[in-house]
Amino acid sequence: MFTSVRLINTTNTITAKILMTQKNKAVKLQQQKIPRINIKGIMIIPSALTGAVGGVIALVLCSHVMQDKIFILGGIFFMFTPGPVLGEFFGTLVLVVFGDGNVANLVLKDSKANGSNWVHICWGWAWAVGLGVFAANALGSAQADLNPVVTVAKTLAGIYGSWGEAFSVIVAQMIGGFCGGIVVYFAYLNHWKGSDPDSQLGVFCTAPGNRNLPCNCLTEAIATFFLVTLIMSVFSKGVGLTTPGLGTFFVVGIIYGLGAALGGPTGYALNPARDLAPRISFAVLPIPGKRDPDWGYSWVPVVGPLVGAVCAYFFCHAVGIM
Repeated sequence: MFTSVRLINTTNTITAKILMTQKNKAVKLQQQKIPRINIKGIMIIPSALTGAVGGVIALVLCSHVMQDKIFILGGIFFMFTPGPVLGEFFGTLVLVVFGDGNVANLVLKDSKANGSNWVHICWGWAWAVGLGVFAANALGSAQADLNPVVTVAKTLAGIYGSWGEAFSVIVAQMIGGFCGGIVVYFAYLNHWKGSDPDSQLGVFCTAPGNRNLPCNCLTEAIATFFLVTLIMSVFSKGVGLTTPGLGTFFVVGIIYGLGAALGGPTGYALNPARDLAPRISFAVLPIPGKRDPDWGYSWVPVVGPLVGAVCAYFFCHAVGIM
């Protein structure tokens, strides 16, 4: 019995010494005043991205459109199997990376193409769309819309089987646009500081030349009407394209023509996934000296294109293009 007591006392003494040693080390570390990295701004990105992606992906899953394999990574569901959702996500990401990157190259401080002209913008965005379409096709999206309002018009035409399927595609497009904005931010990480705040915002989204919201909305509606109508025309039976991939090059020409002819008043957004989604990216990114995201204008590149796309559907349906 006495032996047991001595053993317990000895054990307690050793434990107390270990605790005292650890406490002394902790005090010494505090006295050294080791500098800490402030990651508050950096942590905005993964936390915001996790919340946005996790929330909208959950909505995609609720549509029960795809029966793909789901991997769970840190609580985020990700559609890994090639198909319409992954194709639209990555295709829209490519669209925004090359489109917004094109603008960043033009307007950010000390960028090599700083000061280039509107032709640079038109060609850059045209090929951004073309490359995005090829990427979407390669990953399983036969439609490769990359644009929610185009998806709405096609759903009205019966190209998509249900609104649930269309919704999953639209969500994927918006996530792709958001992530594309994040990629452009890191690609030009060394050029944001000192750049004009309006130019910083202009990398991610559009702004009108003359601010008149009804007129700006009308311009977007007109431009999107021709976008959808001409896309439907290119792929119509009357044109009769038979070579796979050839139609994409005509779409590149359509985007260039729209920028050259109708892009001046509003910057020809035509696409909520290309404007609203990166605008949200801009809002959460820790860009030094940035301005507000101009939420007061943000509805224009959504409502205008939606109205134009619906009008294009009724026109194409009436004249037999669809």
